[in-house]
Amino acid sequence: MCSKINWEYRFLPVLLFFLCHCNSTVPQLVVINGNTMGTTYTIKIVTQSPADEQVLHQGIQAVVDRINNAMSNWIPNSDVSKFGSLNPGSFLQVSKDTQNVLELAIEIARKTDGAFDPTVSPLIELWGFGTKERDHFPTDAEIEQLLAKTGYQKLIFQDGKTAKTHAGLQLNLGAIAKGYALDQVALFLDASGYQNYLIDIGRELRANGTNLKEEPWRVAIENPDPEVDSPILRVVSLKNKSIATSGDYRQFFEYQGNQYSHILDPRTGRPIPPNITLASVVAKDCANADGWATALMVLPVDKGIALVEAEPELECLLVQRQENGIFSIHMSSGFEDLLLENFN
Repeated sequence: MCSKINWEYRFLPVLLFFLCHCNSTVPQLVVINGNTMGTTYTIKIVTQSPADEQVLHQGIQAVVDRINNAMSNWIPNSDVSKFGSLNPGSFLQVSKDTQNVLELAIEIARKTDGAFDPTVSPLIELWGFGTKERDHFPTDAEIEQLLAKTGYQKLIFQDGKTAKTHAGLQLNLGAIAKGYALDQVALFLDASGYQNYLIDIGRELRANGTNLKEEPWRVAIENPDPEVDSPILRVVSLKNKSIATSGDYRQFFEYQGNQYSHILDPRTGRPIPPNITLASVVAKDCANADGWATALMVLPVDKGIALVEAEPELECLLVQRQENGIFSIHMSSGFEDLLLENFN
């Protein structure tokens, strides 16, 4: 989320499952696949009872469709799209899901001094990472003009209704909605009586209970360094936790020999400079992990680590690209406790 070669890494979590020993009731692994939010999902459920996979798939799809229909910038009647056409001073009643996401997005924005901002949609569109293709390289004047129309401080949100103080203010919840959708799928599985599962929506994950070996789920973070032989950077052990990873390598374009990431610094209106190349955040819920992973891509390493240390429910791993091309790893104090030393 390099500059010499147009290559792209994929954060492809490696999920390691083990068959448990035989007993009177052998757990089964049920796998549900689908599509949502421009990506795919895979849900793996360990159960000792027969599962109706069609009913599960329909229920899961209904959950992710509900979130997507409320928060997509591509759907004309979504809450996000309706807000975009709202006049200043007018209030829009949004769904409970959108309320929850906006509350968390504003909270993260405040805690990170605007490194995360749900109102950067006009800038995302300008740089060609939104609903429209980029037709030119943005000028300084264009960026400054749109910066005046962004900023979470211009967003009014109260009693389930939202409004804007400035015309042109728009929402983009793409950096947090996917994690929230994952949490809602987890609630659906909980209500359906499942306790052991791993949810993967576009490389954001939530692990509940244990795998087939009755051990915590194992998830690998891919190595972003192209010069090393191992594709795996680290493997974490997760139980009743979520992990989200953001990077400057998933979506980018090159212009005059420079690489421009799809992750923008909301304060400058420009793509983040080459520095942190990967941020993985572990949290109890995936919406927090998702939003904070984006914010940590924007913040300096030391400040990002300090903010995470102040949040009891968060841990993080950051990979920084030095000027000499060397990659260095930085972790919060509790992240190392989640690591598996031997994951072969």
